[in-house]
Amino acid sequence: MPISAIAEMPLRDFFGYWTHSLRYMMPSQRQEVYLAQVSYLVAATMGSYKGSVEDFILFKQAENKKSSAKKAKKPKRAASGADPFKNFSAANKKR
Repeated sequence: MPISAIAEMPLRDFFGYWTHSLRYMMPSQRQEVYLAQVSYLVAATMGSYKGSVEDFILFKQAENKKSSAKKAKKPKRAASGADPFKNFSAANKKR
């Protein structure tokens, strides 16, 4: 379905389409899963491939890269018992 058709869709139809896509996957995602299954079958029959079908799914790999990038950007938090205003309190005591 083209994006222009989705943009002109009433909200009720859009949410119906969205819930359907959550349950049954979008057509492009289904196509990618089918291609991954075929690729896995070929790799497994051609040699001693020890991986899984998920190795051939591209949208899973893209999600994993995004999540690993987000994890790398998150700052480390202080220990649970630490005072977050420790430096602020010390500066006020000096005054």
